[in-house]
Amino acid sequence: MIYKQKKIYCGKYLEIDITPSFIKRVASMDKTKKLMCLEKQKIINDKNSKRKLHQVILNNFDDRCFHLSLTYSDEFFPKTEEEATKVINNYIRRIKTKLKDKSKDFKYILVTEVKGKEGEPVRIHHHMIVNDLLSRDEYENLWVTGKGKNKKPLGYTNADRLQFNEEGLKELVNYICKNANNKHSKKWTGSQNLKRPYIEKEPIILSNNKIRNFNTINEKEYWEKKIKGYRFIKSEIKYNEIVGKYYIYLNMIKKE
Repeated sequence: MIYKQKKIYCGKYLEIDITPSFIKRVASMDKTKKLMCLEKQKIINDKNSKRKLHQVILNNFDDRCFHLSLTYSDEFFPKTEEEATKVINNYIRRIKTKLKDKSKDFKYILVTEVKGKEGEPVRIHHHMIVNDLLSRDEYENLWVTGKGKNKKPLGYTNADRLQFNEEGLKELVNYICKNANNKHSKKWTGSQNLKRPYIEKEPIILSNNKIRNFNTINEKEYWEKKIKGYRFIKSEIKYNEIVGKYYIYLNMIKKE
């Protein structure tokens, strides 16, 4: 069977997907199985959404950059999501004003949390990932309202340097997207100057039997010999019950 091999270059990280290029869908399926498949597909879609966000972050930010947590005090707590959107947009404008001529180089990803598990409301707050054009203190001190002597903090804010491991920032992405599978509970936006990961695609021929017996899947030496200049981190093989096919996923990092 013809499979697709997709190499996704995210900064110094490399992800490789080996997936079926043709999926034969089952025409007849009882109601219970259809519901089970829909639930499984929701989980897959949620994981893929977080993964794409993670890839964009890896491709645009490094360990000099910051994760910002931005909350509201009772005095300035927004009554609606629309009001919170206006506040965070004003914050971004203050950053750009502070940067002046460097504002075009400002990169950010914004996640606003509005609802929690089962759609329950939570205190509206924001997460941002930003590059290091300002210092930690400068980012924190701009989370204010008013001008001059009337300036007041909007609430608690904290800026931390991004802490990468061999798999990147998966824990952080899971944290800021912990309710992403609930409709309208999360949404992320980003600056227009974010660079999308570079992707290479090519077809390969593999049989299901060969994949089942693919004993080299976890062999570090095999993959490092096959993919020059990169160090093997991890791999996994998954069987998708919905489509009845195998999927292979690899994580590698550029050798220093």
